[in-house]
Amino acid sequence: RPIPFYVLWVAILFLLWPPADDWMGHALSYLTFTQNFAWPISNWFGVSWTLSVEEWFYLLFSGVLLALAAIARRNAVPIACAAFIVVPTVLRLTFGATEGDLDAMLRKVVIYRLDAIAYGVFAVWCCRHWPAVARRWKGVAIAVGTILVVSTYVAGQSFWPITLSVAPLGLALLLPGAAALRSAPAIVEVPIRWISERSYAMYMVHLTIVAAAARAVTDGRLAAGYAIPLALIVTLVLSDLSCRYFEKPILRHRPPQFAPPRDAL
Repeated sequence: RPIPFYVLWVAILFLLWPPADDWMGHALSYLTFTQNFAWPISNWFGVSWTLSVEEWFYLLFSGVLLALAAIARRNAVPIACAAFIVVPTVLRLTFGATEGDLDAMLRKVVIYRLDAIAYGVFAVWCCRHWPAVARRWKGVAIAVGTILVVSTYVAGQSFWPITLSVAPLGLALLLPGAAALRSAPAIVEVPIRWISERSYAMYMVHLTIVAAAARAVTDGRLAAGYAIPLALIVTLVLSDLSCRYFEKPILRHRPPQFAPPRDAL
């Protein structure tokens, strides 16, 4: 889903704020999601590191899962999850940086972060295979998950090689409780749904807009008090326009992701 807007935004950035050097190298790496595959990402469009992690996980995990499905069948998902949890963790602990800019050299490098999504996949698999157990223990899972997530912020960067595993594990433990929330009052559901449909576009554009506002303040073209409110408004407007007139028209052409109910067949 996010790829079309990502490609569009990369093209816009190349036209309006191109990288200072190696134009072709940047274009090749950002369009193949290799800008931070095994090395720190450049300062140009730095927020794109998350999409690289996601896309490489989806690609590699799907390939491993298809291969395992021919051998392990029903156990293919947990085995694949175990592999994607163990291998990146070992790489991170063995070859990952232990000093310096850990944010760039460790947290935002694809090969060290492929385990982050695997925890969530495994949590969903557990919920589908043992739904009664997931419902019974969801309160405990929420409590433990919350403690783990909070502890990662308290620990700080010094423990990142370890806490980069603890944080996604904690978030995965929150999923059974989140899945139990089937509905909410309109005053809660409407804004959450509106934001969720536009959240990725917001994430993609917000730092660029904030940087543009900061430059306008530095140049004296914009009063400092207006910079953040204006950046927020522009981010929301751009995200809404993208959702309405770019993302949703494309999504309408996407094949159905779920089979119809059996009684509808």
